[in-house]
Amino acid sequence: MSTWMERAAAALEAGEKPAYADVEQGLFETTQKMVALEKALQQIGTSLVPIVIARINDDTPGVLAAVDDVIKNNVIVKVQDHASLH
Repeated sequence: MSTWMERAAAALEAGEKPAYADVEQGLFETTQKMVALEKALQQIGTSLVPIVIARINDDTPGVLAAVDDVIKNNVIVKVQDHASLH
């Protein structure tokens, strides 16, 4: 089964207008991706604020603590069984 993007591209290559449903689906999916990207950027900004403020105040321990908080709250570490690597 083809995607809305493939159907729209095929219609445009054939010199036709894409179907309204394909354009609507494309707009919907693009909007969802944009919202997800905006949320990620907001989270990044929120994470950077304490680091930047500590750095502006020349607070090295504060910078390190802020970085530790970002890592603790946002980084997932997966440990692989070393025996499975050999």
